[in-house]
Amino acid sequence: MSIIRLFKIKWLILAAALVLTCDNAYSQVYELLLKPRRAFDQIHVEVWAKSISSSAPKLGYASLVVQYSSTFLKPANVQNPSITDSVIRIDNSISNPIIPIQSRFNNANGYQALGVQSYSNGYYSLEITLDKLGTLGLEPSNTGKGSFLGKLVFDIIGNPSDSSL
Repeated sequence: MSIIRLFKIKWLILAAALVLTCDNAYSQVYELLLKPRRAFDQIHVEVWAKSISSSAPKLGYASLVVQYSSTFLKPANVQNPSITDSVIRIDNSISNPIIPIQSRFNNANGYQALGVQSYSNGYYSLEITLDKLGTLGLEPSNTGKGSFLGKLVFDIIGNPSDSSL
């Protein structure tokens, strides 16, 4: 067996061993979910995160960029990224089946107020900022959809006005 062939075999064995032993270094620890909802003449995009590893670190700084069609949507002038709502099962004894959901990543637990940022036409971002990495912060929930991170609001372009309906 030639020296070069032996060297190639050793390299392949080393590369295979590296891939097999380092799978955790590149595995995912969060699952992100975008949940779009129609709200009259707007689209609300909820951003949820779920821990899918028992060793998931606390969420630090995150710039979660969403690509959208600028032909049909534009970021709304008024954004309230820290709150959304849900409808619980309707029961005659409940006066209001709509429950508010607050982001735990907004102005609490070491986080600054949630922000939104336009990077260019067609790219809009939810900005999560932890004041100091390594201290405080939260790990997203590992059940259901996970933890509500925030919401982006888009206006529908060319949507008919109320008076034209």
